[in-house]
Amino acid sequence: MYPGVSLVTRVADAGVEIAVVVLASVLCSQGCVRREHADASSPVVVRLANPSGGTLAPELAAEYDRSTSRFKVQSIEIGGAHNLETVLRGEADVTASGADSVYSAYQSALQNRSPTGHQLRAIAALPVTPLHLLVRDDSPIRGLADLRGATLGGYRMPLLNLLFEPGGLDAPAAWRYTTSLAEAAGLVSDRLADAAFVIAYYPNPTVRAALQRGAHLIPFEGAAVEQVRRRHRLIKQVTIPGNVYPGHPTPIHTIGVDLVIVCRSDLAEPVVYDFTKHLFDALPGLAKRYSSLRVYDVDQAPATPIPLHEGAARYYREVELSR
Repeated sequence: MYPGVSLVTRVADAGVEIAVVVLASVLCSQGCVRREHADASSPVVVRLANPSGGTLAPELAAEYDRSTSRFKVQSIEIGGAHNLETVLRGEADVTASGADSVYSAYQSALQNRSPTGHQLRAIAALPVTPLHLLVRDDSPIRGLADLRGATLGGYRMPLLNLLFEPGGLDAPAAWRYTTSLAEAAGLVSDRLADAAFVIAYYPNPTVRAALQRGAHLIPFEGAAVEQVRRRHRLIKQVTIPGNVYPGHPTPIHTIGVDLVIVCRSDLAEPVVYDFTKHLFDALPGLAKRYSSLRVYDVDQAPATPIPLHEGAARYYREVELSR
């Protein structure tokens, strides 16, 4: 078990998961990366890329500030869902994104010899973020087979491309792509789409708002989904417990992907080492309010779909050697 994670256990507990988790690394006065430890009088400034008004970033920042004096966290609203590009452009230091998006960006950069995309490095893998499938209460959609010919809304995320590739789900009639969770959920409640995909930790406030405005959730399961899962190991089964959302007393079976904390490869190794270490000091405080973190298997933190940053890798090696 990693130091400082006594509250992060594998005990199953239906509850709240993180809606959006975003982290950061180091910033010097000119916007470059500081490659040495900050002294006691000058704490390292950490920029949190906070896509689409994520609600958890301020709480995570507060936990970091309580657990260490090395970091002063700033939450940066970036708008939209392009947090990986924000990090690669140097406008933020570290962020979190779905394993599908992280892997796709990294592989695409390698294949296209991108000058920046291959610089992505992982810090840790966090728990699976579930896919919520919202439909209108007056919709005839009862299952995935009914999505054929429907108008669907959601992010432009690789996960959806995988689900609707040949051999997967039938292609919808039209897509209405969005840049925020609230916009995706609003498409259904405002009758602009027949169904919408929202991938986020539960209970998500925008999903709850859509449910209160005349929508409901349906399971995301079936033979076609299993075929896709067998081809793509990043897609995992996950269950939203009963009574997490009003009007849904029974568990909702769906799929999701890990949330991966990433940074650039040129971030200072000592800083990323400390940042990784204090992540596991910050998580127990969040677990008191977000009970889903209590099922987090911290031994899986290094199991990321792209290479680890050398600072994170050093921390995990030292933990293993100390056991």
